[in-house]
Amino acid sequence: MAYCSQVLCGVPWSWYCNYFFTLSGLSTNEAFNLGVGNTAICFVGTALTFFMLSYVGRRHAYLGGLTFLTIVMFIIAARDAPSDYNSNRGFS
Repeated sequence: MAYCSQVLCGVPWSWYCNYFFTLSGLSTNEAFNLGVGNTAICFVGTALTFFMLSYVGRRHAYLGGLTFLTIVMFIIAARDAPSDYNSNRGFS
């Protein structure tokens, strides 16, 4: 269960975001720049976690972060879902 939650929380998409940025229509230069920014955000989050763990604890930080990421991914998926499949042939 712990392994599945690590894979399904969105971390693989975080590290392969450049590919998805180019699929969404960005140029390779723009995708690279966004990927560098994404990596910087991940680094800052990891660095802050080292200090946070002494106050919150590993279990609460893990479950809280996983819950937050799951909610964010469901919000993104709901916003990305087309409302009318007949008029949007690109999604089928």
